[in-house]
Amino acid sequence: MFYYGIRSIEDPVARVRTVEGLKRLRGALDQQVPRKNASSTLLLASWNIREFDSGKYGWRSKESYYYIAEILSRFDLVAVQEVRDALADLTAGRGPDSCIDAVGMEAHGLSPDNLLDMAKMTVKLTTDRPHVLREAILACRKGGTVSVPGVYGGFVDKIPFGAIVNKGLTLRSGQTHVMRYLPTLLDHIEQGRVDPTFLITHRLDLEEAPKGYRMFKKDQDEVHKVVLRPQ
Repeated sequence: MFYYGIRSIEDPVARVRTVEGLKRLRGALDQQVPRKNASSTLLLASWNIREFDSGKYGWRSKESYYYIAEILSRFDLVAVQEVRDALADLTAGRGPDSCIDAVGMEAHGLSPDNLLDMAKMTVKLTTDRPHVLREAILACRKGGTVSVPGVYGGFVDKIPFGAIVNKGLTLRSGQTHVMRYLPTLLDHIEQGRVDPTFLITHRLDLEEAPKGYRMFKKDQDEVHKVVLRPQ
């Protein structure tokens, strides 16, 4: 991956530091992440950088964006959560080519639109909470594609349809075509090319299923995926 923007870094010390940092990062990634190959690999990653540009963890220089871009470029698909501003910075204001709403009708969060959705659901004025769909539409670049495999059950509102029209977005939807892709994905797993176990954060006995659901619903103990062990 080439970074023409590095040439515009005025401070020569910062420019050299960025280049050297990228070299070290590439070396580490070469050792830990397989090389992408269209015919034999499928590299997936999940990354939550919602706090990246919030200042919560202190000031961050523009140098950090080059490192993030380098990491993202090593994967075929990266699930990144609620980072519209950071994505704009990473793409020089352009936005991603494609955005995927894999959440659907039950998006959670404390953003104003999501709080309004929750209030309306309480009094049965709406059925779905499409916060992620709104974010995907607003984040996607002009002429880009928004794909919606996430499930929606009824009526949604406050959709920025003006952004869809004015940016010329292509909107595609439909539940995941499991039977179409299952044999290929299963073969990747059986041959050791894909190891999905990195998604598993907790293993519980079947009797502990209610506990697992509570943890997942309340986002406790950094839970992502729970595997239940039948006795």
